[in-house]
Amino acid sequence: MIDETTTLSMLVRNMIREEIIQVMTDMPAAVEDNIATVSREVSEAVMDDDLDDKITSWMDDNLNERLEDKIRIVID
Repeated sequence: MIDETTTLSMLVRNMIREEIIQVMTDMPAAVEDNIATVSREVSEAVMDDDLDDKITSWMDDNLNERLEDKIRIVID
């Protein structure tokens, strides 16, 4: 479970990083410093332990609910 959480976390970080890079590529050079600042702040926010815990908790809750629903369907 920890490996899956780590993999998912890395996947989300990579997706955010790719989106930021794409936006930076499309923007004029004059605003590059502002974009870099936003990029750094987003990266720091994603790496925040509290945010990671909230995301993990939310996913665990939702995944557990879905599994319970599937188990109920199988039982019925």
